[in-house]
Amino acid sequence: MKVETIERRARKRAHKAQAVIRKIFAANLRRLMVAKGFEKQWALAEAAGVNIASISSYLRGRYIPRAENMARIAEVLEISVEELLKGIDV
Repeated sequence: MKVETIERRARKRAHKAQAVIRKIFAANLRRLMVAKGFEKQWALAEAAGVNIASISSYLRGRYIPRAENMARIAEVLEISVEELLKGIDV
């Protein structure tokens, strides 16, 4: 098998794994937001000092927040960062 083919397959597997991680994070964030009374994205964004577009992207599974934003969100939700990452094998 060609090296390029192996590398392409490895990149494809890594991309799929990242997508799964983003979806798990999004589901955790949505569940915890509702549990803590943050029904609207803007309310969490304002309380955490995070851009609403970023919150929207996290909830849609497009991105995972940087450590700084993740810590802010966890603090506002009164949870640990680990709770946001629950179910993600790191």
